[in-house]
Amino acid sequence: MIKIETFLKSNIYPLMVAIIGFIAWALPANFLWLNNTLIILLVVISVLILAFFKNTKYIIPILLSLLFMINIEKIGVEDLSGFTVYHLMLILVLVGLTVHFVRFKYEFKFDFIALGLLLIAISYFIPMSYMPVSSLVFSVSLTGLLYLLFYLFFKSTAKVTTAEVLNYFFFAALQLLAILVYSMGTNFFELILENNLEETFSKGIKTGWGGADYGFGNINDLTIHLAILSSGIFYKILKNSKNHSYWIFAVISSLTVIFSGSRGGAITLALILFVYYIMLFVYGKKPQILIGNALIILFGLLAFIYKDIFLILYENFIQGGFDDLDKFSSGRIQLYKEAIEVFKQYPVFGAGWTTFEANNIDRLQVFHSTVFHTLAISGIFGMFAVFVFTIACLATLLKKISLNVLILGVPWTMTMLHGLFDNTIHMVIYTILTIILFTAVQNEEENLFNKDKEFFKYFTYK
Repeated sequence: MIKIETFLKSNIYPLMVAIIGFIAWALPANFLWLNNTLIILLVVISVLILAFFKNTKYIIPILLSLLFMINIEKIGVEDLSGFTVYHLMLILVLVGLTVHFVRFKYEFKFDFIALGLLLIAISYFIPMSYMPVSSLVFSVSLTGLLYLLFYLFFKSTAKVTTAEVLNYFFFAALQLLAILVYSMGTNFFELILENNLEETFSKGIKTGWGGADYGFGNINDLTIHLAILSSGIFYKILKNSKNHSYWIFAVISSLTVIFSGSRGGAITLALILFVYYIMLFVYGKKPQILIGNALIILFGLLAFIYKDIFLILYENFIQGGFDDLDKFSSGRIQLYKEAIEVFKQYPVFGAGWTTFEANNIDRLQVFHSTVFHTLAISGIFGMFAVFVFTIACLATLLKKISLNVLILGVPWTMTMLHGLFDNTIHMVIYTILTIILFTAVQNEEENLFNKDKEFFKYFTYK
């Protein structure tokens, strides 16, 4: 058992899990059975870990990999009906949790983050008392309760540090990067056979490189998830001043988001990189600062040399100009108006998860703004719940502030701001990443403000 735990503590373990996750996602549609088999394999491994280890931090790499393994495009009710691999996953997880709780005893501690999640869970359930309920609506409404249980479970059982989560995020970022590069790259080579370089980038960006649906989310979702996971890449750069290879992943992730065509992702990335650049000056070594500056200069030179390509990026960003705000926002203004109409009908507790996409009863409507989406599905009460949760998270970041917490907190804060124009808190993967992040932050023992001399010495030029 000691040898197994040594393996679980190594970098080989999260790397292998990330590789399995990428292979499972990249399998073609006719190999869906193998995708499901690999998913079940990772779930079985996590069940065994739950059965034999008290510290549940060892299942976090598997959980992160599972988040990005589903590769069914436009997944809907028909993919979840009957007994599916997802139901088998749930059964196995329940078995693992049951064995875990029988072997190890815990006292669950309730805090303000848990209070926020409890209020969100309640806000999801209340509309079902007066709105039509389907199996899909009930399943989605149940996610609020699952968030709460998930947080309480990991907060009480996972003795994980911020350094460990940042390491896990690094390997999860590699998996997500591999998926994006594989998808965008294969479509690039298909387009370049019949078009010149400028036409290839233009068509690729406009079409989301052959399709924006990755199974577990669209390309806008992926850039938000990658933004949070980028904390792991920056952590590796900052903590390994003599190993410059980690800069390669920072460059690849930045270029991937820029050329993905996701404007929200590009803006969020720019804000994150700006803050990380400042942190690099404060906490980095001279060689790291030089590399950072060199990359900025190189990027500027490439933008000048290949100005036609960067003009394509600019035209994609402005979407024809600001005269038509709905067109500029990719139809979001109309969605916001629809959300307000729903809110007017059900102002206190909202309409719940009952609004479906036009002409598609299998897919729920997302209003692409945490604020407007909250108002539509859970009304004023839901906004209060989201407010309590957000303030509790921000207060936790400030209370536990340290270098690692800063590295984790910067992308989370920026993506929450991104949520003003897109959905964040109500996205399953985003919220799970948030819960894992704050589970580690809660365990942080260092505090910059309790180490005045050590804190202020970082502001001297190295």
